[in-house]
Amino acid sequence: MTRLKMLLAATLISGSATLLTVASPLAAQVGVAVGDGAVEVQYGERDQRGRIFVRPDVVEQGDRVRISARDLRPFARLVLSAGRNPARLDTVRAVQADANGRLFINVRLPDWARPGRNLFFALETRGGRTVALSRPIRVVDSEDEGDDRITVTGELLEPTATCPRLAGDDGRIYALAGSLRDFDSGDRVRVTGEMAETSICNQRRTIDVERIRSAE
Repeated sequence: MTRLKMLLAATLISGSATLLTVASPLAAQVGVAVGDGAVEVQYGERDQRGRIFVRPDVVEQGDRVRISARDLRPFARLVLSAGRNPARLDTVRAVQADANGRLFINVRLPDWARPGRNLFFALETRGGRTVALSRPIRVVDSEDEGDDRITVTGELLEPTATCPRLAGDDGRIYALAGSLRDFDSGDRVRVTGEMAETSICNQRRTIDVERIRSAE
């Protein structure tokens, strides 16, 4: 323990010692402020940078995406921003991290997001400093559905022993072969893929999943 921190600890422990004020040089150096018996961590420009993830990473105009972040300051009040260029971001909404420095939200793509362009999401402080920047996601046109391609919207069901299942809004049950990313049973999703001619799912209607995204 450094001499500086030992001095601070002795000051806090001693009942007769004078409490340090926020303006105290000692308090400023060790990064705490003391008053009325409370110790408050003071965060400055060296805040730890967080990480942000966006799923899915290929989306259509109007789609919703699931954003998760971690390694943030506990209860940090931040701004979620988006842009075609990390250097030029527009505010989407205010957000707040949880007690573990994590964040989970679903948001719709901005109206200005256009097919053929990348889109970045970022978390910024109220002062405009970027603390987490996503990898680019791709905005695409709605795919033309050929004879073998199908898009189904519905609710994910509990998986069978072999494959996840989707209760389509068309009244049919589909087996899903492929990655569901972060989606789970009970989520409403929109699945695009090809009807499988053969499948390990042991169900007549099986979709080889090419893309899955959130649906209302």
